[in-house]
Amino acid sequence: MAAFAVACALLVAPTPPTQQPANADSLGTLQQQVVKLRGQADRASAALAKSTRRYEDGKARLRSTQRRLLDVARDEQRAQDDVDLAHERLVAFAVSSYTTPVGDEIGAVLTGALTNRRTGRSTTDIRYVTATQADAVDTYTAELDRQAALRRHAKALEREASSQQARLAGQHRALRADSKRLTDQLLARLDRLTLRLVKADRYAAAFRVSRERQDRGGDDAPACDKPTVTGFPNGLIPMALLCSLPAKGEYLRADAARAFWLLDTAYRLRFGSHICVTDGYRPLGEQYAVYRTKPALAAVPGTSRHGRGVAVDLGCGIQNFGSTQFRWMKRNAPMFGWVHPAWAESNPFEPWHWEYVGRG
Repeated sequence: MAAFAVACALLVAPTPPTQQPANADSLGTLQQQVVKLRGQADRASAALAKSTRRYEDGKARLRSTQRRLLDVARDEQRAQDDVDLAHERLVAFAVSSYTTPVGDEIGAVLTGALTNRRTGRSTTDIRYVTATQADAVDTYTAELDRQAALRRHAKALEREASSQQARLAGQHRALRADSKRLTDQLLARLDRLTLRLVKADRYAAAFRVSRERQDRGGDDAPACDKPTVTGFPNGLIPMALLCSLPAKGEYLRADAARAFWLLDTAYRLRFGSHICVTDGYRPLGEQYAVYRTKPALAAVPGTSRHGRGVAVDLGCGIQNFGSTQFRWMKRNAPMFGWVHPAWAESNPFEPWHWEYVGRG
């Protein structure tokens, strides 16, 4: 009976709640991941830089050893040439000794005692020349042996340097791959953290993270910490006060550019590429040129939103009404302060034209 009561109690007892995994995209989780990956990526980058120096030093040592080996080989060849020349001279001297009058004196020397002063002098000359040639041969032979020893040593150094360089190259490749892997992971987390900060209305923090992502990713985007200016006439904003966009040669007012870079982050995560910008800030002279060629589509010069540095014309699918890219922009761009104005959806119909109106 007691056992039955215990079983019933177990059946009606509330089940303890299961442990829910932390949200991988929560702001706190992303910040922790970024801190961890930033440290790992920085350490990997430092190790790669150190490996690169060792690798370049190894290449320099190998080149130096190879140059030394080449110099020794040249010296060895010159020594061999000198030996060959000395031998040729000695042979020529021996042959001439038996084909000139001095040959009789050599015979006298070989068959009997010296008979007069002339014979003795010739014999001395023969001995001196012979000894000189023989010393030359010995000297050059010794030099050749020395050069051969140096060459063997240089070859041994070359083998050692080549083996060391191969090891360094392998280590360098592994470190480069590891650094790239960690950097790619960090860039992805920075992108996600940027968007999460935007959703949390932490706009300034989102831009700082976006800037770090640009710097680490090698994007050619200068610092857009310039002030937002509104007092200049339309189309006459100094270029020094504008900020660049992902598309080379296109610029916007500072606040619009910062917002566009954040929007571009979200777009890149979705489509894998930057937003295609065909036109950004439009100076007054360019406004007149566009108005002359396309009066039905261009604003009257001096009134264009492009001239305020807060409008862009886009491509790569966004310019096609109803495309996947256009629909994505309609849903997401307002979160970053960018809209497709109502007039651009009716008359004149310009799906490519987008404007910055600010957040909130």
